[in-house]
Amino acid sequence: MHDRIQTYPLAVDLDRTFIRSDLLHEMFASCFVRSPVKALIALLTLRKGIAAFKRALFDAHPIDFADLPVREDFALFLQEQLTKGREICLVTAADQRVADAVRASHGVFSRAFGSNGSMNLKGAAKLALLQHQFPEGFAYAGDSASDLQVWTGSRAAIPVGISDDVRKKLTQQHSSIEREFFQEPVGAIDWLRCLRLHQWTKNFLIFLPLMLSHSFDQASLALALLAFVLMGMLASGTYIINDLADISADRAHATKRFRPIASGKISALHALIASLALITTAIYLTTFISPLLTLTFVLYLVSTLAYALKLKTIAFLDVFVLGWLYTLRLLAGAAAVAVSPSQWLLMFAFFFFLSLSLVKRNSEIVKAAEKWASCGERSTARKESQLIRGRGYRISDEPLTLAFGVGTGLSATLVLSMYVALDMQPMGAYHHPELLFWMVLAILLWLMRIWLLSHRGEMHDDPIIFAIRDPASLMLGLVVAAIFAGATL
Repeated sequence: MHDRIQTYPLAVDLDRTFIRSDLLHEMFASCFVRSPVKALIALLTLRKGIAAFKRALFDAHPIDFADLPVREDFALFLQEQLTKGREICLVTAADQRVADAVRASHGVFSRAFGSNGSMNLKGAAKLALLQHQFPEGFAYAGDSASDLQVWTGSRAAIPVGISDDVRKKLTQQHSSIEREFFQEPVGAIDWLRCLRLHQWTKNFLIFLPLMLSHSFDQASLALALLAFVLMGMLASGTYIINDLADISADRAHATKRFRPIASGKISALHALIASLALITTAIYLTTFISPLLTLTFVLYLVSTLAYALKLKTIAFLDVFVLGWLYTLRLLAGAAAVAVSPSQWLLMFAFFFFLSLSLVKRNSEIVKAAEKWASCGERSTARKESQLIRGRGYRISDEPLTLAFGVGTGLSATLVLSMYVALDMQPMGAYHHPELLFWMVLAILLWLMRIWLLSHRGEMHDDPIIFAIRDPASLMLGLVVAAIFAGATL
């Protein structure tokens, strides 16, 4: 009986079946982030029906279909069936052009059927099409409650990642379950990765103005702590927006393709809702602390959005924006506790984090050059013109990013030396101010190590993540903290 079932043509759904994500949600969320006006215009077509909306959304925001997050276990099953000579077709409620693009990008499907702009190929409409195309019977692979109607007319069912409720209904109405594929549940760890909780370590800069002001009272500490949490919420919201805007580029990246949104683990629509909730809540709550803090948060939001949507593709301007975003964290900390930050401190922070941002770009270029060399390409002219995907840099720009990065790192330590000599020492708040110069040397040593590893191609994509995991970096961090404590006490 099972062998007979496998002779029937196999119709496969797209969203949450062949791929892990929902393309409609993904295309809308990505379009909304990149071009809100186009997304709203597409929404207006809903009055003509969901099929018209899907077509308008495809026109507004076409995506790269080659790197879609395919379910590996299910794709392997399809390949096995293909080698046995079984006909496999794609039948999806997505627009016909989406279906055609997926079929062209993945050599699995003999035919592809999708919505045509007036008829939404779902439920009864999908069943009618399949019965017309395969009058002798078909097997169907789907994932949701809307597929139950299709399964009623199929010879065999292949549920993919269905809920317990749908499974119960399916087993009641269908006796021929050819095979089932289970969905990994989305857990707290996935959401924490999506929120980039580890990036909250950058927000410790908020405490620096309070610490350097030497005014440790409970009220100021509570305000700084609240600002830390709110900045984390704001940053997490903007990281999600960045991921939504960068889905296609992330999927083509060696490591970023495993991010929760790019991999399809977390729904793009759910991520967009979470992002908007985090951003609005964070900015609203700052209004109860300080108008200046609210302004700082708004500047951070505007700068981040500009970076995510456009500026990250402009060479060197992108790293300037990243340096500015780090400096804004210092300004947020100063605004929260109503202190005036030193201009020396702000300039040191900008140069220091500009150097780290250049580390990130330099590492990407070095790894891209290694990948290019491994492909056996010999053309120097083509290499020099090879762009890093999603960035404004070419492989041949590596010497420039190295030079500017090392230069800004040295400038940062020079500014820090001037800050110690001209601002920190004269204020009389330190019992042993001469120790502070050793702190400068420790930071210089760390920067030299970071740039050496980047030049060798041994640096993580993000130097902050690297520093958290690197024993030598953690040790130098403890040394800096001990020197500062020794100078203060």
